[in-house]
Amino acid sequence: MLTAAGDIDSSNAADLAGMLWPALLSERSSVLLDFTAVTFLGVAGLELLSAANTYAPHRGLKIVLLAGQPAVERAVRAARPDPCTDDPISLPAQGRGPGSRRSPRCP
Repeated sequence: MLTAAGDIDSSNAADLAGMLWPALLSERSSVLLDFTAVTFLGVAGLELLSAANTYAPHRGLKIVLLAGQPAVERAVRAARPDPCTDDPISLPAQGRGPGSRRSPRCP
């Protein structure tokens, strides 16, 4: 599990990448990102998550992102190329236990 807090932006995304990439290169089946204390997720943070999301399937990994702030969850959902497909980054549904929540537009 990797835990981040505060703002994730261009000033510190490289620090997060320095922790995330070794986890993606390990022999794990999943990586848990605890972003419950993240208050802002800027473009640099989204780009990092996008790169991890692109790479994870090549390693057979699932990334589970715990987003505590609604703005962080909305940013991650909005950045998905196709919100109706399952991808390696899973956002557990609030109050419904583990599992990704689909957009209302998805079947």
